[in-house]
Amino acid sequence: MPAIDYLNRGPGTTVISRSVPFEDIASPELLRLHAYVEKARGMRPFMSKADIDPGQIKPLLPLLALMEISGPPLRVFYRLFGTSLVALYGELTGTYLHERADHPQLLQDAMVNYERLVAEKQPIYGITEVEVGENRQRTFEWAFFPLSSDGTTITHALYIEQRSKAKPRF
Repeated sequence: MPAIDYLNRGPGTTVISRSVPFEDIASPELLRLHAYVEKARGMRPFMSKADIDPGQIKPLLPLLALMEISGPPLRVFYRLFGTSLVALYGELTGTYLHERADHPQLLQDAMVNYERLVAEKQPIYGITEVEVGENRQRTFEWAFFPLSSDGTTITHALYIEQRSKAKPRF
């Protein structure tokens, strides 16, 4: 997926988001969740929602979202939305993606990721860079993990997002 710059309206509004290979992920939190998902799924193609043990990933819970995926048409329902995500985006627990009143391009980009997750049945990793002031940016690393109740159909997604501290932009 090419980089997307969808809010370029001056200082503090530029957002560039792109998918990256797993090898580009540096966040210890994302790496920890990746290892947890891999261990929980074992030899199966996917981890299931029932495999999630919050006690095993307690420090990550504020960074996580759990979504239910259904369709067609594709529908994404936010079952849980961690407190760090709520601080960034507002409370989405108990809502559908298509009901969000965000910027239309943000919604379209989110749908592309969910459609890709369902079609490819593989984790998606990404980096988003946000200009937070003149010559300063914040970087977010994120990942979507597909979950399946039957081992075939993607029925849920586990999402994590970790942001860095604002740093000078060179």
